Amino acid sequence: MAAYRMSCDTDEQIARQLQAKFDEENGNNSSDSDKTMSEDELKEMQIQITKDLKKSKTKPTKTIIVHEISDSDEDDEPSPPPPKKIQNQRVVVHDLSDSSSDSEKPNQTKLKRKLTEDLPLCQFGSECYRKNPSHRKKFRHEDLPELEAKRNNLGVNSSDESCFTSNLFGFYVTKVSGIPNEYNMTGAIGIKDILSEKMGNLMESAQFSYMHDIEWIINQYPTQFRSNPLLLVHGEQRESKKALTREASGYPNITLCQAKLEIPFGTHHTKMMILMYDNGLRIVIHTANLIHGDWHQKTQGVWVSPVFPILSQSDAASSGESSTNFKKDFIEYLSAYNSPELNVWIARIKRHNLSSANVFLIGSTPGRHTGAKMSTYGHLKLRKVLKQNGPKSTIITPDWNVIGQFSSIGSLGPSPDLWLNKEFLISLSATKQTTPTKSPKLQLIFPCVENVRLSLEGYPAGGNLPYSNEVAKKQPWLNKYFHQWQSKIRGRSTAWGSMEKSGTQFMIRSYELGVLFLPNNINGSDTIKLAKSNDSSDFCMPYDVPLTPYSSYDEPWIWNIAHKALPDRHGNMWCK
Repeated sequence: MAAYRMSCDTDEQIARQLQAKFDEENGNNSSDSDKTMSEDELKEMQIQITKDLKKSKTKPTKTIIVHEISDSDEDDEPSPPPPKKIQNQRVVVHDLSDSSSDSEKPNQTKLKRKLTEDLPLCQFGSECYRKNPSHRKKFRHEDLPELEAKRNNLGVNSSDESCFTSNLFGFYVTKVSGIPNEYNMTGAIGIKDILSEKMGNLMESAQFSYMHDIEWIINQYPTQFRSNPLLLVHGEQRESKKALTREASGYPNITLCQAKLEIPFGTHHTKMMILMYDNGLRIVIHTANLIHGDWHQKTQGVWVSPVFPILSQSDAASSGESSTNFKKDFIEYLSAYNSPELNVWIARIKRHNLSSANVFLIGSTPGRHTGAKMSTYGHLKLRKVLKQNGPKSTIITPDWNVIGQFSSIGSLGPSPDLWLNKEFLISLSATKQTTPTKSPKLQLIFPCVENVRLSLEGYPAGGNLPYSNEVAKKQPWLNKYFHQWQSKIRGRSTAWGSMEKSGTQFMIRSYELGVLFLPNNINGSDTIKLAKSNDSSDFCMPYDVPLTPYSSYDEPWIWNIAHKALPDRHGNMWCK
């Protein structure tokens, strides 16, 4: 259960009646959390209830337990605070359970293993909705078997429902529960699709991520692959590392590899899979953590490579390079971990032909890079690739925009000229051979409060959009760059680095990995045609273009302040 406190009597009554009407219209089935109000229904009901409230001024009393907002990105998350008892406050309680349409059989579900029995019991009990794996590693949760099965099952991500087909770009968005199925059947892929036996006879795999839920990860593999060797690459430290080690100890086929983070505030943000088949290997680079919440009702990006075949014995290890230098860059990135476990994978990659890779690899690794190494990682690597292979300045029009989309915001300085426009935009707008005479307009996509409120998950989705009030107050200038997250075409409503020492040193705190699509390497032309419908063979962006700017009353989502003006589609408020 999740409970959110209301801000005032009127809002409390609105939320109460919204939920009552919603329950009545849906058969009063309080356990079915997947039946939510549409945006139009929500707004229409709010107007009607506001009118009705003029006739009534009752103020019921109820005592409930309220969860505090949790910072899910913290390395060492504090223990949950004592429950707060709220008197004379009306709340709406709604079960935020999974929306999987198919559940696993009871005999396929395991209760918590003995390795968790020595952990203290979470004081919130069955009402705990916190999805941060580090919290679940520190506190025992006596989940019922059917709830645990539902958490491990992904419904739309089941490979049985997949009609996955490869495309020219290898780019997909993740399937999302709660949207029309047509949008999950074209250009969309789930984690069970990726790991399916239909993709290849999997012998061994490596998973890179920022967050891990090991039991959930194992359950995404087909049964016949669950005992195959699995390497988990992580950035956990101190107590979180101990907890992950303890969790992995129940699986003899799992090996852990810690990514060293020697610069303060660095993280291991890379999210990637290396899948070794009996006839080759596949590389998958994506944006989702290895936890249920990131693959359930969030739109994530996924690049899926073709199967790279094994080189013949007569070929040299340096063979099998692509026109984008993908193999060299990939080996260089993995080598930066300086890990014996990854050296084994590097040797395997050298024995494969990666010439069919048609994207550029843009990686980041922690360190203070100087000399020629400055352009090896981060946005300086992007700048280098664009200058060598990017668009010609002659085809750039005056209305050309640069778009950036992201889910977290850190400190960018007191003005846009310190880093955003001075370093970052220069790299993003680099062109082949010559520099554009005029800097393009920079547009940034970050959800506003209304985008979060009306999302499938409602306000709880904002827990995965870390932008703190303390940081936001220091950079109000950033708001003029913001645009809404809109994705009608899809049916879905710190690692770049910075210059130091007068530009002679490039500092990166974190690991990150992405791919760059350039038209000449994809289709041999100067441009990539954007799709106008979800089923098009053209490149389908995860968001709608042109972008939708914030309205005069929109504000960027701030995750550590209260949002109580209106309830979300589940009838919840977001309390500080």
